[in-house]
Amino acid sequence: MLFLITADLFLLLYGFSLIQFKNLQHNDSYYGHRIAADSLVEMIAVINDLPVEKKQFIKLQLNVKEVKTKGRFNTVEGKMLVYVRKSKSSAELHAGKTILLKCRLLEVEPPKNPSEFDHQKYLYNRQIYHTAFVDSGAYALIEGEDQINGLWKFALLCKQSLIQRLKFVGLSKEAFSICSALLTGYDEEIDQSVLQAFAHSGTLHILSVSGLHTGLLYVLLSFLFDLFDRKRRYKLFKFLLITMILWSFAMITGFSAPVLRAVIMFNLFGLGKIYFRQDYRNQLNILFVSAFGLLNVNPYLITDIGFLLSYSALFGLIYFEPKFSGLWQPERKISLWLWKSLSTSFAATICTLPFTLYYFKQFPYWFFVANLVVIPGSFLILMLALFVLFNPAWLVSLINVLVSALIGFIHVFDSDRFGYLDKINFEALDVFWITLLLIFLSLAFQKRSYRFCQLSLLSLLFWLLTALIQTYLLQSKSLFTVYDLKKQSALSLKHGSDITYQISDASQFDYKIKPHFIALNQLNPHRVDFNYFYYKGYQMLSLNSPQRWPKTDLKGIHLLVLSNSFVLKEAELEQFKGLETLVMDYSNTSKSIQQMEKLCRKFGIAFYFTHREGAFLLALNEIKNR
Repeated sequence: MLFLITADLFLLLYGFSLIQFKNLQHNDSYYGHRIAADSLVEMIAVINDLPVEKKQFIKLQLNVKEVKTKGRFNTVEGKMLVYVRKSKSSAELHAGKTILLKCRLLEVEPPKNPSEFDHQKYLYNRQIYHTAFVDSGAYALIEGEDQINGLWKFALLCKQSLIQRLKFVGLSKEAFSICSALLTGYDEEIDQSVLQAFAHSGTLHILSVSGLHTGLLYVLLSFLFDLFDRKRRYKLFKFLLITMILWSFAMITGFSAPVLRAVIMFNLFGLGKIYFRQDYRNQLNILFVSAFGLLNVNPYLITDIGFLLSYSALFGLIYFEPKFSGLWQPERKISLWLWKSLSTSFAATICTLPFTLYYFKQFPYWFFVANLVVIPGSFLILMLALFVLFNPAWLVSLINVLVSALIGFIHVFDSDRFGYLDKINFEALDVFWITLLLIFLSLAFQKRSYRFCQLSLLSLLFWLLTALIQTYLLQSKSLFTVYDLKKQSALSLKHGSDITYQISDASQFDYKIKPHFIALNQLNPHRVDFNYFYYKGYQMLSLNSPQRWPKTDLKGIHLLVLSNSFVLKEAELEQFKGLETLVMDYSNTSKSIQQMEKLCRKFGIAFYFTHREGAFLLALNEIKNR
């Protein structure tokens, strides 16, 4: 027992030290140590991935090689994202090219609104700490030998060629976007409504070339090989052939991270089939060894949702699926296939449930039905997409029909009435309790143990108790919020179990405001136009149009919110005798912000700008009666 505890502590300390060692910011050669943020820098860098075309810009991921300081270039290392303005010369930007550029580095900003997706943390976990916007005349391609791994460059060129080929073989727009996502992982052109429909049906995972497709390919190849080698005399040859095909598939996907993970896993499984007994304990050991190996190479993978979903789903297939499928053995083949498919879907879903609830805040009711159709359908489209590259017209038409039918099928489940449960407030503590509950339930199921049943019930009771306490605290909280939205204004007022909000344009609601409402456990917010509220003698006024001055006593206003470049003159601001705080959101121009900040300093009024300091939150419960 002491040995196991010591080993666990050693591995924990090893993990922490590995993260520190792999962090580029702790490396003396990191380019960020040689320059100041928000400064104009001249550097030489290599394009390390396929350029992604946006509306006005081309997004590049660069490996920085040299930075100019004190008149000379110094060798450095690090990654950054650069957005180059579109022009005729931008068409020459390809993976592996070396460029000289002059740009102002910008630090990746943290989220400005509560519970908003943390893009800064997302990029930091990928060792990217700066972005830059580059004009068309501020860079130049450098001739010479490409400073990029030859195999990696070849893989990227394969991926780019496949995308270009798919684009011009006659596929419909929807078919091209789906096929390119399935085959290469390029999902930039998938319509947002289609993405949402896949998410609401519980099948979003099929739109990224991933371990699922690699696994299906592995199963298909194994089945075909076994047809010719029923006595399994050539197991080693089978392993080598399948390994070669899987790595070739990984290469044409541009060595996509999920596919690499899957290929390594199935390589280890293949070795296990040759040299070890095939029971679930051995398969789990192989699974954990592959995860440990990958985390040694990149410990930040533990934060990657794709990594977590891949391994948790495969754990469910290895551990739970045999137990579920063994509960019933139907005699008819069609019944057996349906039961195996359902048990597989449930096994994978149970293990991925904590992560899907935590990251996506929704649960599709009909995931098991949708996956029965979408998984084989998407794999069929993936296989046909490989052959459509040879441009047979009848195959192009078939893929267009299949994709159209697949999208039509998933739209059946795209309904918040019967298709999915949305706005689930699921936090890290909930992940802990549901994981603990699943562990105890699985042990109770496996060992037929009454003790583990008791522990399962106890975990459930504690989870419910913490959820009730959290719900009570949230329901009793009153809060006023001014959000930070680019060129838009938005306010919300929560009092008890009711919340109302005002927004000038709802296009940013789902990404900027909805996560906050979910975190507050507010499932049915009301959109109402308001510009004034009164709470315990505390008065707030919002001004967003010179033509809409409210008829109220301005002397009693304590909090003033200005939107849409509303500027007060000095004489007008003097009328707010009791004003304590003035808030301006991101819908204001920089000129109007400077003017009002200057006036606030003159009158001794606290000034708050949301884009500089984040969303303004006022806890109304803490306000004393005026």
